[in-house]
Amino acid sequence: MRRSFRITGIISVFLVGTLMACSDQIVKEWLAGGVPYPEMLEQAKITLDRLDSASEDAVIQGNGDLHSILYAKENLIVLRLAKNDVYDARIDTEEDKELARIDIKTGKTSRELDLPPSWNKPYPLSINFANVEIDYSGSQQTTIDVFRANANINGGEIIVRALLQDNVYYIKTARNLKLKAQPWEPIPPALTGSNDGVQWVKQELPPDESGDWKGMQVVTAMASKGENHYIAVVSSLEAENPLDKAIALAKQYVQKEEVAVVEKHEGLWYNYWQASGIKLSDLELSKVWYRNLYFARCAQNPKSQAIGLFIGPLLQPLDGWHDNYTINYNFQQTFWSFLNTNHIEFLNPYNKVVLDYLPRAQWFAKQTYGVEGAFYPHNIYRHEPVNPEQCKSNNNRMFAGGPWAYTLGLSGFLMHNLWLSYKYCPTEAQLNKIYPAIREMARFYAAFSEQCSLDNEGYLILGPTVSPEHMPFGVYNCPFDIAFMKLMFVGFLEASEKLNADLELAQKVRKYLKRLPPYPIDKESGYLVDRNAGKPLEYNIPVPTTPIFPAEQITFFSSEDDRELFTKTLQNIKTNGNNSTIMLAVAKARLSTPDALSWLKEQIGMRQKPNGSLNLSGQNAAFNGFGHYTEMFAVSGAVSELLLQSVDNIIRIFPAWPKNKDAEFSTLRTAGGFLVSASQEDSEIKVVEVKSTVGGTFRFLSPWKVTQIKNDNNAMLQEIKVDDNGIVYFETKPGEHYTLTRSK
Repeated sequence: MRRSFRITGIISVFLVGTLMACSDQIVKEWLAGGVPYPEMLEQAKITLDRLDSASEDAVIQGNGDLHSILYAKENLIVLRLAKNDVYDARIDTEEDKELARIDIKTGKTSRELDLPPSWNKPYPLSINFANVEIDYSGSQQTTIDVFRANANINGGEIIVRALLQDNVYYIKTARNLKLKAQPWEPIPPALTGSNDGVQWVKQELPPDESGDWKGMQVVTAMASKGENHYIAVVSSLEAENPLDKAIALAKQYVQKEEVAVVEKHEGLWYNYWQASGIKLSDLELSKVWYRNLYFARCAQNPKSQAIGLFIGPLLQPLDGWHDNYTINYNFQQTFWSFLNTNHIEFLNPYNKVVLDYLPRAQWFAKQTYGVEGAFYPHNIYRHEPVNPEQCKSNNNRMFAGGPWAYTLGLSGFLMHNLWLSYKYCPTEAQLNKIYPAIREMARFYAAFSEQCSLDNEGYLILGPTVSPEHMPFGVYNCPFDIAFMKLMFVGFLEASEKLNADLELAQKVRKYLKRLPPYPIDKESGYLVDRNAGKPLEYNIPVPTTPIFPAEQITFFSSEDDRELFTKTLQNIKTNGNNSTIMLAVAKARLSTPDALSWLKEQIGMRQKPNGSLNLSGQNAAFNGFGHYTEMFAVSGAVSELLLQSVDNIIRIFPAWPKNKDAEFSTLRTAGGFLVSASQEDSEIKVVEVKSTVGGTFRFLSPWKVTQIKNDNNAMLQEIKVDDNGIVYFETKPGEHYTLTRSK
């Protein structure tokens, strides 16, 4: 099934891909086998007639750390540079009130839960620290080749690459280039200069007045030789002397052979595309999948600082939530789609944020609720000092923004990707890495539950809390919280059992898992709602359906009554069209609703920009112009869910893809660490191929009454009849390949 393809001129060392090995989380090489469906990648090219709008037409490029948008302005082509770790991390909490205290038993707060004055400061903020300006007034027609990751303007008059091998941009053009500083009033003016023909811009980001944040520098250096121009970027978080390092890097590249530079860059992208592929009869949906995987790779690599809300920050000051890690869905959604598309190593930066913040989350739980464990607030800024007790700022430099910071389910939601990084790579080594955060989150939820009252049936009256993005604080039994606490408790119990750890805490968790309340239902409409005694709302985040996705507590294999209730709610829920697209798309796919494909396509059509990215809102909302939202790149994961799912550790093939539409996919990843390939043609699933990365039981909802299974040697293993639930299961060995077909 896997297609072999070779890029002309790429030397053999780059014909292998990289994958974070499940067994030890070390990057290893793929066997040379080619990119699946290269013709689909070729057709995913993006063509722009204009570059005039930085928020609509701009070229998105990046190497997962250094990134940019490229657009036209006043007879110039502008390359606007940003970097994941370049962040003005100052927090001015001087005017903030003391942190609120919340009494769980009474539901009372020590003060109003409003946004503190520090939120209204222009920082913290991702900054655009330098621009490259190219003199140009010709045709703006541009092709973005997502396969080879270059932007080609006017038939090659300007070619731009964000090199994957280094934090360097390579621009090939005969046009005049200038490296320019990007002034912004809250920070000092940049220093500029030239050393040995290398132009440079050195930008200082100042420290907190208290010294809690030490500040940083970022240096951009440009060296040119004929038509070849190299722009290197180094931050002080990477090098003690970023000026010298950036100049040296630019000089190093200007001496390289152009062919070697391009071959290495394209070869590394080739590695990325080896991981998985899809080929759909719906060509436009295939393009969406490939383009957004390209954008996701531009925004993140496995070793860099985690990206925030935007790629290539557009406004400055950014009227966009400080480009922080917003954890009531945005941050999680950005990284989630790396799982099923088989790029699991790209969750490392996400996991690092969660684990690094753990001491602060423990401190916050104690300060706010007076309980042990870890509670994560709604907003996390980059470069937070690990130990708040050592911070001299007011409130120990802690930001807890508005009522949203006190949404009870936030920690459980944050745990979702953390836990899936283990479930999709189920090794003890990976579990040990993430376990400290899982344990402390479970400890918090158990301690919180201990102080909740019980209703007449013995269930927790769970709260006080906030229905995410919906006012006010002080509601109870929100399905968002219930579902994510279930996810948290069940995950912790599995981890505790596997590691034989924290057995006393596990007893408490089992007790409160049984006492979690049922999801609230409006008796009049019969729909699920977002709180006790609540009524259906126009939701921003679709809270009533979060138990389906992302919390994964209601599945295709749930009881008939639960499926009927949640399907009815899902089909009738009203949203404002802003923060619900991916969640609802995946929820529909998970329950295999008949409109799963058509609904997703409709939503994509409402949001599609000329440059291939998606607006956050389907309406003409002002915040669509804030920039390019990284969370929307998760549409690749939503498309994958139409083709393959592994909820409840049961693999389903084409679970939400119409039988009358042909489709195939190669090495998408499932829970259990299985790489699955399959094809559907003429309304029939022809073959399913499975690569087991770590061994274990493969459970499969079979389309055939009797399934024939063969191993790598094409030897007959067995013919297995489906059980009463239509499921086939068999044991696998690490590294072995299996072929599943209808028994003849």
